[in-house]
Amino acid sequence: MLQSLDDTIHQKHYHSVDFLQQLIEECERMNLNLAIHIDENIIVKEITENLSILFDYGSPTLKVVGEWKAINRLIPRAYQCLVVDRNSQDHLFELENRMLSKVGNSVTYCHTLTEVLEFIPEGVSKLNSIRAISEEMGISYSL
Repeated sequence: MLQSLDDTIHQKHYHSVDFLQQLIEECERMNLNLAIHIDENIIVKEITENLSILFDYGSPTLKVVGEWKAINRLIPRAYQCLVVDRNSQDHLFELENRMLSKVGNSVTYCHTLTEVLEFIPEGVSKLNSIRAISEEMGISYSL
């Protein structure tokens, strides 16, 4: 999501429903903690010690749903997913490889911290955001 300080939303890119369903299934199978950004909410199945790392980076309000099926109708609006494992980075690499084999490069994979694997829609990056805002504001740039 590309948003100004005045809360104007300039762009939103969403994950595919198929990707989200596969990610949820893999996280459940591997017993990994997942946080899904939907609209202004960060949705989690439950608050765990692993997910407490999110409080260290902005103290977000986490919306606990208990079961992932509770958000089925909201999944099309998911734009960022964080998988957290504070005990084993190997689990995150395994998940990344599993997802890569299932969905290929239809998402961007990024280890934002040692214990966090982030998934964002394909083509979303800070550079592309700067380009979009510059174009919207009529600012020429060269990179």
